[in-house]
Amino acid sequence: MRKIALFIFGLCFSTALISQTRKEVWIKDIEYLKTELAIQHKNLFFSESREYFNHQLDSIIKLIDKKDDTELAIALQIVVAKMGDDHTSVDYYKKVIEKGRLPLFTYWFTDGFLVTTTTADYQKILGFKLTAINGLSIDSVVYKTSALLTQTNEAIIKYRIPGVINLMGVLEYFEIADSDSVFCSFENNSGNTMDMWIKPIDGNNKNKDFAQLKSEKVPLGWLDQKSFFWSKILDDGKTLYVQYNQCRSKESELKYGNKKVAKELPSFDKFKKELLKQITQPEIERLVFDMRFNSGGSSPQGTELINELAQIEKINRKGKLFVLVGRRTFSSAIINTMDFKEKTNAIIVGEQTSGKPNHFGEVRYFALPNSGIRVYYSTKYFKRNELDENTIFPNHVIEMSSDDYLKGIDLVIDWTLNFN
Repeated sequence: MRKIALFIFGLCFSTALISQTRKEVWIKDIEYLKTELAIQHKNLFFSESREYFNHQLDSIIKLIDKKDDTELAIALQIVVAKMGDDHTSVDYYKKVIEKGRLPLFTYWFTDGFLVTTTTADYQKILGFKLTAINGLSIDSVVYKTSALLTQTNEAIIKYRIPGVINLMGVLEYFEIADSDSVFCSFENNSGNTMDMWIKPIDGNNKNKDFAQLKSEKVPLGWLDQKSFFWSKILDDGKTLYVQYNQCRSKESELKYGNKKVAKELPSFDKFKKELLKQITQPEIERLVFDMRFNSGGSSPQGTELINELAQIEKINRKGKLFVLVGRRTFSSAIINTMDFKEKTNAIIVGEQTSGKPNHFGEVRYFALPNSGIRVYYSTKYFKRNELDENTIFPNHVIEMSSDDYLKGIDLVIDWTLNFN
């Protein structure tokens, strides 16, 4: 009898869920977001008020019947982005990606969005810059779609926008595209222009042959952004170059993360030991520590290394230690950059960072009960200076053009090598 009773209860519960209208389900999710994010976040209303937050969400409730699920997810992200914490977000991506993406993978240089990867069908646009989508200038496209981002600074827009403007769901939401094919305009550095209809591909990039932009020489900083960390003695024989791409390793994962995943990751302890040994070689006079492509992870391992570097007299001197930062320097990489600033005589070179010295972090998530959409939120606030600056300003700002990239020139590294 007990089993029968449980079965009947389950059947009735399922029927009750089914009987709920789509609008009722979404209202419950939005009301849950209102209360739960306010409870779980370290300080959700540090910039905008609770009344503002609730009013914005209430305005979305009024649009439920007019928008599809993807559009509602985007609308929720726009509201959360306005709250001002760049570590807190609604995972609208999983909804948006169902509508596919344009095979246009770009990098935003000083002179525009250079196409670096596409599919074989469109490979003749490699090396061209994307200038317009459906007749709308790329500047206007950026202006519209930036509403999805917490606009902490210009660097965070440069960092994240290239991964947004090729999403069909986003282009449709902002009324930039409304068909299965998108008219795109391009121009190369010689002034040659090209227009082309681009069809979206599967959002997860499955079963596609991609073509990469090839040049005679790849800038050093772009050689290997996939490895967590690596080092190389440069051609001058006296400069040790380190690229630190992820604040993550076997050790950090064992301590703070997934122990099963840890065994697949590289050892930072081993890397650090070899690195410090290299620095002691008499011919090494200079250390270039590159965090331009490091969006974070867990900061302690980096802090420990920096503490040790600070004790090495021949390196911890002005003109002998350089730290490279850029738009993708974020979260834990910001903490490590501040470690360098506070504990060493490092010269900071590159672009302004997307991350702020004082910032929220230690991200967790919950799922909205009906749609299952994840909401990521900060549980901690890190304060590293009294000025509350919205970025880390390098001691020397250097930005690259597409022409530099195509010629294989890494202006940032070159500057450190020529420093006198």
